[in-house]
Amino acid sequence: MKDFSGIYHKRSIVKTYNGDKVEFGDIMELYLPNPIIDNDIFTYNKIFKKVFGGDTATFYYSNSIKIELIGDLEIMRKKFHSCYLVERILILDYDTIQTKEYYAPDIGLVRIEENGKIWDLKECSLY
Repeated sequence: MKDFSGIYHKRSIVKTYNGDKVEFGDIMELYLPNPIIDNDIFTYNKIFKKVFGGDTATFYYSNSIKIELIGDLEIMRKKFHSCYLVERILILDYDTIQTKEYYAPDIGLVRIEENGKIWDLKECSLY
């Protein structure tokens, strides 16, 4: 994986194969690049393979991050300026997780959307 500056998350790659738990190892997953730059796209794909019980077990991993400057965003009757949208598609074998995260400068994460649910910042003492 190409090293990007940013925040990383350690993810253990584990799968149930023929009723048994197979551990493929760990991966350092880019969570949020630094600096955040408009129109940046980061993609990393890997197929893990491990011989297990005479068979070869596989696990497909994909992490895609797209960043877009969206401008103003209003939450809690408060307008945040120069906000970024971080769209993330994470594929863990057969599971796909799609999220949209909204970041405001000097504040951080102010909204997240996942599986049709929206979570907004409820309170902030920085403004």
